[in-house]
Amino acid sequence: MVETGGLENRLRRKVHGGSNPSSSARLSSFSLTFLGSGSELKASRVEHLSLFGSYARGTGVQAISDVDLMADFDGGKRLTLFSLSGLRLLITDILEMPVDLADRRMLKEQVKARAEQEAVLVF
Repeated sequence: MVETGGLENRLRRKVHGGSNPSSSARLSSFSLTFLGSGSELKASRVEHLSLFGSYARGTGVQAISDVDLMADFDGGKRLTLFSLSGLRLLITDILEMPVDLADRRMLKEQVKARAEQEAVLVF
């Protein structure tokens, strides 16, 4: 498991010198956290992972917002509900926050269009 609290605190001090990070600092924190977990994500066949929703817009509130993630998977193997659920639990452990993980191919067109519009690539 990757320790994210220390990373976020270092990032806050480095970027803003305070404890209330901007949305760009939070996005950087997510990106760095996932880069540190790259081997686990690749083992789960994740090719790309994008942040969307409230955290991508900079309006996420840690106490009440979950982290919305959209994944692109290696199409060579079948993705099951169990593997997707296991990956969601892994990412929840990495971030130490509630996570909503979606396969980009499975999103309804309206939802996918909005998610892609605000998506920020984190892995």
